[in-house]
Amino acid sequence: MPIDLHGGRIGILAGDGELPRQIIETCRDANIDHFAIYFKGQSDQNRVDDTPSKVVKLGQTQKTIDILKSESCTHIIFAGGIKRPGFFDIKPDMRTTKFFAKLGLGAVGDDRLLRAIRDELESEGFLILGA
Repeated sequence: MPIDLHGGRIGILAGDGELPRQIIETCRDANIDHFAIYFKGQSDQNRVDDTPSKVVKLGQTQKTIDILKSESCTHIIFAGGIKRPGFFDIKPDMRTTKFFAKLGLGAVGDDRLLRAIRDELESEGFLILGA
């Protein structure tokens, strides 16, 4: 059954591995409008060249949200893995800093962190879709 985006677009937050490519190809084959966000040093080496996209650094939450909104993305799919960055590998923007300050040390668990990220994106009006 086709996905009704009500004039919106799917934003694919592309991690590493084959899943992002598979989702992009499925969107292309089904004529579903999509846009990919790749993460520098994490997924940018696996870019699908003819897919509209941008590369951001991990920790650039506000920039990522701004790009998704400027590209008319209304739905988001998380696809692929992200390697846990080292302390000095991430330079969080103010939004990311506030997010982790609010979340506290409980953010170390992947499941809690992913739920919190999902909640944050949903608070911006995005609908999260399963891969």
